[in-house]
Amino acid sequence: IMPKEKVIEGLIIEPNQFPRKLRIENELSAYQKAVKGYIECIDLPNGATLICNEESKINGEPLNRILYDERGEIIDVVAGNMVIVGFDAEEGEFTSLTEKQAEEVTEEFL
Repeated sequence: IMPKEKVIEGLIIEPNQFPRKLRIENELSAYQKAVKGYIECIDLPNGATLICNEESKINGEPLNRILYDERGEIIDVVAGNMVIVGFDAEEGEFTSLTEKQAEEVTEEFL
C-alpha cells in the first residue's frame, strides 16, 4: 500500500539540538534510518505524531526530551532522535505537519 504523500515535511529533534525542519520519504525504512532503529509512535495532543526508536533507552542513546501530559505530569523521557510528523487517522498514515503543528512542537521542544 502506497501512502498518498511520498515525501512529507516534519521536524527532527536530536538530543541537545533545536528542532529543525525535515523532508523525509514517507516510508518505514526512512523513519527507521532517522531514529536509528525500530520505530515507536507516540500521539501528541495537537494531532501530530512523535516517532522515536523503541529501544533507544535500552541501547544507551542520549536522553532527548521529557514528554508531559495536559496536567504537566511527566509521561516519558525520549532518548535518541525524534521525528515529528502529522497523522491522518482516517487514512491511517503519516502526513506533513501543518504550520500550526510545526510552530507548537517547536515551541514545546525548544
